[in-house]
Amino acid sequence: MIDGGVTEIVVGASIGAVFGSILTELVDAVKRAKQKAKMFAPRMSELESILQYGERVVLCGNNNNNNKYVSGLRELMQEGKKLVDKCATFHRWEFVRRIRYQKKLLQLNKNLVAFLILYIQNQNNKFQNRNRNIFNALLNLQNNMIHVDMETN
Repeated sequence: MIDGGVTEIVVGASIGAVFGSILTELVDAVKRAKQKAKMFAPRMSELESILQYGERVVLCGNNNNNNKYVSGLRELMQEGKKLVDKCATFHRWEFVRRIRYQKKLLQLNKNLVAFLILYIQNQNNKFQNRNRNIFNALLNLQNNMIHVDMETN
């Protein structure tokens, strides 16, 4: 029992180290983009919420299958950081690019939410109760994004 707890702490700490740096970079990029590119503020706020949920899910989750999930999430977040950085450089009058990147941000948000939902579903039963509220919040976010996507198309 004690050994299992130590293993979880060590694995959780290593995942925190791998996940933490890219998460911090992405959150900082989102905050900068919200300040510079006001036209993307709603999507950036959505992304910020998703990242907060994501941090709690991954760091509190069962670590049996984390390598593939963490590497997938890390890759998705690196792509997201590049996208967010690009969005921060747009000028207000770049309407065509703005519309295209709004859709890309929406897709990033959907992918992150879908990824986190899959991650939670693959956890063992012992963590399902703890993450049920987060799971429901992510489903609500996903439903809202689908609704918004339907309105924009």
